[in-house]
Amino acid sequence: MGDIVQTSEYIAIIRRAEFVDLFKYGWLPLPHSVRLDQPMRAGEGRETFDELVRWMPTYEYSFEYLLIHFLDSDEDILVCTVHIEQVMAVYTFDERAQHELSISFDPRIKIQVSVWKEWFHEKWRQSFRQQCELGVVAIWSLFGLSDEDKRVCEETISKEVKDQIFELIFSGRRPKGELPAWVYLFLYERHAFYPKDKNKGYFQDYIHIYLSVLEGKEQDIDVRDTTIEAVTLLEGAKSDTFSALQDSIANSTLHVKANEKAPYFHDTAPLFLYLKSRCVEGFDQTLLEAKTKAALMNEPYKRLALYLLGLALGYDKVYDVYYDKLPLSIFSDKPKLPVTLKKRVCAPSTQSHIPAKRQIDPKPEANTPRMIPLASQPIAWMKPKDERLRANITILPVCTDEEKRQLEESEGYTSLTKRQFNCICVQTALEQYGYNAIDEGERLFPVVNKHKSKQDINSPDYPLFEES
Repeated sequence: MGDIVQTSEYIAIIRRAEFVDLFKYGWLPLPHSVRLDQPMRAGEGRETFDELVRWMPTYEYSFEYLLIHFLDSDEDILVCTVHIEQVMAVYTFDERAQHELSISFDPRIKIQVSVWKEWFHEKWRQSFRQQCELGVVAIWSLFGLSDEDKRVCEETISKEVKDQIFELIFSGRRPKGELPAWVYLFLYERHAFYPKDKNKGYFQDYIHIYLSVLEGKEQDIDVRDTTIEAVTLLEGAKSDTFSALQDSIANSTLHVKANEKAPYFHDTAPLFLYLKSRCVEGFDQTLLEAKTKAALMNEPYKRLALYLLGLALGYDKVYDVYYDKLPLSIFSDKPKLPVTLKKRVCAPSTQSHIPAKRQIDPKPEANTPRMIPLASQPIAWMKPKDERLRANITILPVCTDEEKRQLEESEGYTSLTKRQFNCICVQTALEQYGYNAIDEGERLFPVVNKHKSKQDINSPDYPLFEES
């Protein structure tokens, strides 16, 4: 008679393509899953949700991923394998994803919307903002600007300014009320028929935005129909170059008042709008030509315009040129590692402050001392009863029944099961004592088929990680 196996409910996030493989082939390895200790309910289980999405990559559309709810053995494993028969339910992040996947999946599959859809949307918003911030990092790298330059820009385009920008983007609302001029600028959309083929049009846009800031709402006007001094002065500019247009309104009342509202706004606004129009289809690499590049780096207002440009484009509209300029090692027939490696952004921490479930802990230091091999052969290997197997878990050998009893009663340890000897973390722990985990599993559990050779045990039919 086989052993009775305790089971628990688990949840995991997988890609749409992975679910197709799971349904087609019947099984799928899951590097990260979370035990579900209580039913999923809206607004409940935030710690479980945070642990679930802790390793989740950035995504653009909600139908790229699914949440699966499945039953699995309660044995401690580092990576589990889920079989299609174990899956209890399939959830999408929102109704749109449910509709998309219902069309493309087998009609027999009942796809539900997760009760945590609001949290998934919040996760997407965080990812979207991070991608926008990475656009600034990429622009900074392309122009060779310094961290200090970035810090100075962020004194103007502060976290509070960006919070207001993204709050409006996510809510679908337009700027209204006493908001920073930078918010009106960043979200500005041209509706008046200002000239598209002339730099003058961007200066007229700037005047339009300034009027919106003064009135506390976006203006539905054409500034050329007003008697504003700056509009008249623009018409008298010597040419359509940026410098000539700037000179024409340099002494205007607008210049003074705009910079009182927001330092550098008078010059930054039209330049940002111009750069943004150049990069509608993606970053315009002609901006990196020597003269243009040098001109865009030499004044604070120009660096502010570049900062706003990076934030507006986001990483997905800059990475193509960014990769060419690095260049990436994978673009070369002769890959090489850089002499130094500087991380381009501080990624948000993925180490949770809650108890981990099936998570991989950081690798130990390279100089971790190896333990001295044992003098006698163990009768069992033990681990803390309430801890799941993971890297760096404490696994102790016991050589006598008395030692085993003491660890069980006083320290709350339990013996490793036969299948747990196949986990990578167990193999690593036993190596520190000079033992081979596979050999120990065979020795301590002779019920394993005696006709199966060591070579068979290490074959693809017997995975390195436990299966459910």
